[in-house]
Amino acid sequence: MENFIKNHKTFLYSDRTSCHTFQANHYRVFLHSAAYVLMHSLAQIGLRGTKWTSAQFNTLQIRFLKVAGRVVS
Repeated sequence: MENFIKNHKTFLYSDRTSCHTFQANHYRVFLHSAAYVLMHSLAQIGLRGTKWTSAQFNTLQIRFLKVAGRVVS
């Protein structure tokens, strides 16, 4: 259970509620929770049977979700 909370707070930055109103902070936590559900589903369903099933969220973000680009001027 502690790893689930760690994934939610540390890797999705859900503890950053710096808005001035309760509604805005509530909405931010709601969006972070939706992101958690998507990441958890990706790990448990989309990557079932691979070594990535038990990986932490930051590893999944780095390996699968972050896309690098090169700007040519």
